[in-house]
Amino acid sequence: MRWISAVLLVAIAASATGQVPVNAKPAPELSLSQLLQAPPNSEMTLASLRGKAVVLEFWATWCGGCVAQIPHLNALAAQFENKPVVFLSVTDEEPEEVEAFLKKRPMNSWIGIDKDSGTFHRYGIEGRPQTFLIDKQGRLWGRLLPEQLDATRLNRLLAGDPSKLDAQASTPKITPMELHRGVPTPLLQVLIRPAAAPAVSGFSPGAITDEGRGRAEYFGMTLKALLAMTEHVRKDRIVAPEWADSARYDVSSVVPEGREQLRSHLLKQMLQDTFELKTVKESKPVAVFVLRCTEDCSSKMHPSSAKPSWGFLLTQGQFSGASTDMPRLIGVIEHATSGVEVVDQTGLSGAYQVELSWQAGDVESLQTALRQTLGLALTEETLSREFLVVTSATQPLTW
Repeated sequence: MRWISAVLLVAIAASATGQVPVNAKPAPELSLSQLLQAPPNSEMTLASLRGKAVVLEFWATWCGGCVAQIPHLNALAAQFENKPVVFLSVTDEEPEEVEAFLKKRPMNSWIGIDKDSGTFHRYGIEGRPQTFLIDKQGRLWGRLLPEQLDATRLNRLLAGDPSKLDAQASTPKITPMELHRGVPTPLLQVLIRPAAAPAVSGFSPGAITDEGRGRAEYFGMTLKALLAMTEHVRKDRIVAPEWADSARYDVSSVVPEGREQLRSHLLKQMLQDTFELKTVKESKPVAVFVLRCTEDCSSKMHPSSAKPSWGFLLTQGQFSGASTDMPRLIGVIEHATSGVEVVDQTGLSGAYQVELSWQAGDVESLQTALRQTLGLALTEETLSREFLVVTSATQPLTW
């Protein structure tokens, strides 16, 4: 497949994803679990903010592009401190993580905790940061990147004249990675470039977009992360040069619609060609957890009558899922054990009603909860596992 060339570019792309109505349509309601830095007795609804304009920001402490925009938004919040406008920054992280972050990086805004991501879903958020402008009547007038927000736009919003918000700021769209504009969508393409800064691309490292029609894009990915995806091996079982886990790349792939199975093959070939990869696979003993049924499993694992759903609640030391299959439960256990692989030897299939509580960070507590609540035994064992060893690789030079 060397007849396809990988392109290394230093191009930029700005984007915002998802669909939500703009231009005087009612803004989707908030569903927040907690407010930080808000006045006492503040309500967590847009209805309670009628009479005030709202700058609704979607962000996260781990989002480099979000953090980079804090000084800009802080300055605007200070400038409009005595005007009827509320700066509301919404994240889906744990309150403790956010509070610790705010001690180091103060923010001049109310902080909304969207624990179940309901507000993120209503506003169609995939990448962040993203900013929405809501007028005093609760109408959604603009969607833009935070660096596009300025005093002029805010004054127009407060004056009830948001029609002058330019179209680019109000309705940004996903920008393909190609440099050329106004040309037909390629039938087949793999593009690899050094990662653009999150403030430029609009996406945090690790973000993935799949808009359909054969296109998928990956932002800020390391070579190890890309190899894990194409070689179907855990990232912690890839042995590679140090730069392979620090240098970041943006990747765009386009395949003919309906032939998405080509994507993995093409990406794998392009990574080999671009980075001159040579790899071997080796088996090594690894400490893992093995999950098995005990004699109480059949009586404690309750099959679910609910329709299959991705809806669930996962917090520190607690999981609740009305229709949970074994891959989802395995994922929860791996999350609770800091990413240690869990091998499923239960033989269970289907979906189950699961309510599980344990002491966060305590594996013994998790093991006890699994046994007592679900009749499942989680034991630590050493098994042979396959590693991908990069024996040779070249970090390409760019211009």
